Parts: sequence; C-alpha cells; structure tokens
Amino acid sequence: MKYRLIEVEEYQATRDVYLKNEVTDKIEKCFDDSDWTCKKSFYYMEIGKVYECKLILFGSIRYKEGKNVLKCIVSDNNVLIGEKEFIQVNCDENIYYIRKCNVGEQKIGDILYYYTTRIDLIQVDNLIHEDMFKDYI
Repeated sequence: MKYRLIEVEEYQATRDVYLKNEVTDKIEKCFDDSDWTCKKSFYYMEIGKVYECKLILFGSIRYKEGKNVLKCIVSDNNVLIGEKEFIQVNCDENIYYIRKCNVGEQKIGDILYYYTTRIDLIQVDNLIHEDMFKDYI
C-alpha cells in the first residue's frame, strides 16, 4: 500500500513514523528501528513523500472484538517478506502482515481478531528490514 510520511518522532536509537494511507486516509503510528539494526535504514524517507510500505502487526489472536483488537480478513495466506512467512490481512481496507508462526494455518477469507500491541515498518519500496532475514525474529 502507498503511504505518505507525515511526521517522525525521534528517540535515542529508534523512532515512530506516522504514515497516512493514500487510499483510506488512516494514519498509522509505526515503530522503526532500522537505523539501529540495519546497514541500510528507512531514514532516507522524507516528510510529505509517498512510499510503498509493508506494516506488520505484533500482538496475539483474540476470540472477539475489543480495545486494540482489529477484525481482520485473511487476503493472502502465503506471503514471503525477506525469508519470513506471513499472512496478509485486510482490516477496514488497510493491509497488514502477521507472522504465520503467530497465527497458524489460515485460509483466505478467514476472520481473525488480532490484539495489536505495536505496528512495525518492515519494508519501504524495495528495501526490506534486515530482521526479515535473521533467525531470531
């Protein structure tokens, strides 16, 4: 999905980036530690510019809707980002990715309720976060 970078909050070694979805207008607060953990970081991004981004959800499955719980529909059950397997989910027309090992086997069209603790920026245009190639993630 295409996102416009609208704001950045810098911290000691990481940052939060605020991305506005160009289709849905939803603003996402995304964690970015690429400058600290990667040889090539996402810090080249400029406020006001549009980028093709992939966002992953951290959290856990729930059995019903609630606070910080997204109702997601599985739109692809076999996505490879770097060397990691994900499922792609659609939540109110916003696309996210969830590690397949966190949700088990899912079929396209399945509904998941996913409690989200954090959203991470893992790909900008063709640059993939290096964690997607490491064994411990």
